[in-house]
Amino acid sequence: MAAWAAVPALLAWALSRPVLQARWPLQAWRQAYLELAMAPLAALLMLWLWLGNVLCEGSAAPLPYLPLLNPLELAQALSLAALLAWWRAQYGALKPQLQALLAATALALITGLVLRSVHHLAGVAWDWDALWASRLAQAAVSIVWALCGVLAMVWGNRRQTRATWAAGAVLLGVVVAKLLLVEMADRGGLYRIVSFIGVGVLILVVGYFAPVPGKVVENKEQSV
Repeated sequence: MAAWAAVPALLAWALSRPVLQARWPLQAWRQAYLELAMAPLAALLMLWLWLGNVLCEGSAAPLPYLPLLNPLELAQALSLAALLAWWRAQYGALKPQLQALLAATALALITGLVLRSVHHLAGVAWDWDALWASRLAQAAVSIVWALCGVLAMVWGNRRQTRATWAAGAVLLGVVVAKLLLVEMADRGGLYRIVSFIGVGVLILVVGYFAPVPGKVVENKEQSV
């Protein structure tokens, strides 16, 4: 599964390098290589990211499974970084729609990483019903999503970007709803308690360190 992404990801990364763009044939036919030829491959690479994340359990047999260091997740990280580098080389700044797509893709990949880790390290079957019923999987996803939301809010606060802060707040809201609708249905269990405490602590931390950015500052940055 990882091999399907290796060649297009490395190609996208190579085409985005200024050293190669200054040489023939990229210098003479930049649009043909970077846009006409690479755009369909980039779309297929994005499709591979989503399908591989859902369908593949990430087994590295005969090697042991190591989160972030197994072939599938290394290929995913390389592919996402290569797509980002290719877009910036060809089109410059990221559009808001593309930023949202990349953020959603990154969150999906992180979620897949968590579920694969639960599957391999805790012995939960790689099956939707089994993962949904697993208290450990639910708690791990809640805590990781909350951590991602907090990081987004802190980043938005530091950069004075209300959209990023709001995206993190929405993700935290989704986590709270998940805790109430899913984890609360399970009336017992250590993992449910841990997820509630962990998410609660993260919400307290972000409320203290990363309040919503002021509108005045953001408007000044937009005018600049």
